[in-house]
Amino acid sequence: MKKIRELSYVYFVGAALYCCFEVAIRGFTHWTMALAGGLAFSLLYQYNLRARTQSVALRGLVGSGIVTGLEFAVGCVVNRAFGWHIWDYSARGGHVLGQICPMFSIVWFLLSLPVIPLSLFLKTTLFADGSRPVKRLKVRWFYTPPIRRASVAFHTRRKKTDVYSSNYNTFSSE
Repeated sequence: MKKIRELSYVYFVGAALYCCFEVAIRGFTHWTMALAGGLAFSLLYQYNLRARTQSVALRGLVGSGIVTGLEFAVGCVVNRAFGWHIWDYSARGGHVLGQICPMFSIVWFLLSLPVIPLSLFLKTTLFADGSRPVKRLKVRWFYTPPIRRASVAFHTRRKKTDVYSSNYNTFSSE
C-alpha cells in the first residue's frame, strides 16, 4: 500500500510539473500531456532510484530515451490514431512520423537532469521509512573507470624503497 501511495504521489507531482513547464514554454497544454508527464516522471523516478551508481550523463541519456519513447507512443495514439493534433514535429529535421525529433530528445535530456536529485529528494524526505539510511553518493558526470594498480611485473622492476616512497615514477637501474 505504501508503494502505491508513493508512486501515485510521484505521478501527480510529475503531471503538475510537466503541465507547468509546458504552460510556461508554449502558453497552453492538453490534459493528455499531464498523463504523459506523470508517467514519464514516475518512470524516471523508478529508474533514478535503481541506477544511483551510474553517471549523471548516462542517467540523463537513459531519461531522454524513456521520455522520447513515451512521447512517440503517446503521439501515435493521440495524434495519429485519434487525430487530435496536439503536437506535430514534421517541420523539424530528423522527425519520426512527426511525433519525435532529435531537438526535443536533447530537451528531454536536459530536463531529465534535474529529475535525478529530485527523485532522491522525494525518496529521502517524503517516503523514507527509516529502516535503512540512504547512502549519499558522489556525483559522477561521466563514467570514470576505477584506477587500478600497475601489474606485478611493473612493481618488481622498482627498488624496494621506491615502492614505499612518494615518487612512484622512479625505476631501479638494475
